[in-house]
Amino acid sequence: MNLGTFFLEVAAGVKARSASLWGDAVDFLSDGLNDGVSLAMPGAAAAIRSKTALFNAACPLAFGIGIFDTGAPWPDWFVVGIIGALAISSGVAAWRRASAELKADTGH
Repeated sequence: MNLGTFFLEVAAGVKARSASLWGDAVDFLSDGLNDGVSLAMPGAAAAIRSKTALFNAACPLAFGIGIFDTGAPWPDWFVVGIIGALAISSGVAAWRRASAELKADTGH
């Protein structure tokens, strides 16, 4: 879900000329990669998990530093609003799915 939202926000960011959408896309990419590492190596050592978490934090930071004061044009706010609503919906859907799986696993 995170990687799908990444591609959606990159495309919408290009259409809307929105650095905010690109920044959020980078966050979704780093979250997706972090989730992938967690799923691929569930018993990974704490050192690997902590390095993945640092990478997850560094991606949006690097993007933010990279676009700071670039003079990017004003974005198309309608597109940004639509994508923002979709991103929130995506987050709520992921939370509900995770809650349902947790309840099924714990029997609560």
